[in-house]
Amino acid sequence: MFLTYTDESHSMKIAIVDPQFGNDFDIERQVVGSDADLVAVNPGRDGVSGADRADIEAIVHCRSRHKLRATDIEKLPRLRIVVQAGVGTDHIDIAACSSRGIPVCNVPDYGTCEIADHAMGLILDLCRGISAHNEHMSVAVPAGRPTLCRMRRSSGLPDGLSVSSDLAGLAAHSLFAPKRSD
Repeated sequence: MFLTYTDESHSMKIAIVDPQFGNDFDIERQVVGSDADLVAVNPGRDGVSGADRADIEAIVHCRSRHKLRATDIEKLPRLRIVVQAGVGTDHIDIAACSSRGIPVCNVPDYGTCEIADHAMGLILDLCRGISAHNEHMSVAVPAGRPTLCRMRRSSGLPDGLSVSSDLAGLAAHSLFAPKRSD
């Protein structure tokens, strides 16, 4: 258990805002233990705060589509920490949190390598026309006209779209190199 809580007169109430995987908090429960009260908050248009939420002490913000405004923070008198389960914090009024001494945490490197790998895959797909070729063949072959469409070479693309052999080598290395054990 990573979170310690010293007030034994009540359990800490942690709001999980807009949970991505329903209200089954098995992973969160492993982190905070059985003493915390985990509640799902699905704000809709009302924002994060509300009279029934005045006892919230921690917020785990799962997505950035719901703002946590100064007016919301004012209505949460027991709030002690806000955690963004991702990179950005533009949707959280950090100045309002700071004025109350509430730390705002995030996961600054969340998905960095995955996004870079995905971008490389999309660039190669676009350059070579792999998806377009696949779509063409999925229609042409069943129809009895298996004509091949022309695949482009990356060396013939305009500057800015060409994929150098160095970059391709780096991409291959990142895909097939032994994984780090951080």
